[in-house]
Amino acid sequence: MIRQPKRVLLDTNVCIVGAAVAGSAEEAVMLWCGYYGSMNTDIEIVVSDVLFRQIRSVARRLRGKDWAGEILMQIWRHMKVQFVVIEKEEIARLRRSGRIPSEDAAIFLAARAGNVDCFVSANHELLRAAAAQTGAFECLTAEEFVGRYLV
Repeated sequence: MIRQPKRVLLDTNVCIVGAAVAGSAEEAVMLWCGYYGSMNTDIEIVVSDVLFRQIRSVARRLRGKDWAGEILMQIWRHMKVQFVVIEKEEIARLRRSGRIPSEDAAIFLAARAGNVDCFVSANHELLRAAAAQTGAFECLTAEEFVGRYLV
């Protein structure tokens, strides 16, 4: 039996698609993490201010500010959340290094600072770069996560 991760970071795209598309792999991951109310108390979700700003921005563009607020409220209300703070200097340093796509540096750093077991994203470039940077956590798409842990 494969040991399920206990601490995960769900990238912006997973949160948005999971909230928007019923039956998607992203929704399955969100449900597993307790998004709709049956909190999986064994699972901790790592979040940061950057992640929440990205979710709010994308959700507002897609369906408006009320939907953005609903997503964030569901995360805070129903999921076991660990909030991490990433210093701007650390983000700038990683961006300058070129090891992670510049726009994704803060999310990668949140995963690392949160000591996650698994980082879930649809951003294949970020997943490859993150996996190359660390053996500390697994990097999977939502489909891979479902296939490995939820089947």
